[in-house]
Amino acid sequence: MPYIRYNLDHKRPKVSSTFGQGYKVHTHLLRPTPVDHLCPPLTPEQLQLLDSQAPFAFAITKVVDNYLPLDLAAGVHQYQFYKDTQYGLQASVKSLGGQGTALPRGRNGSIVWIGEC
Repeated sequence: MPYIRYNLDHKRPKVSSTFGQGYKVHTHLLRPTPVDHLCPPLTPEQLQLLDSQAPFAFAITKVVDNYLPLDLAAGVHQYQFYKDTQYGLQASVKSLGGQGTALPRGRNGSIVWIGEC
């Protein structure tokens, strides 16, 4: 009998499986299941529904967690994680820009990331 474990970390959701003690554990990223039909890009209004900063985000999160398949819910939460990261970085860059502080740069002139990604 196989054993399956889901790690729903918002940064990198994973699914692991094994047949038990002594067997190899197989781990893969958990991603939304692809579909066979064409899916157009989301409109700005649809993207706003997935925004964790929106005033109705709690209700959307509740629906996602309770009614969507696990792989799709993990994909939505990962999108929200990276969108929140984007908002944080934009706020940091904006605050640095107002102070006249230069962003840290490496030897080749590229901006150096400091902190956990």
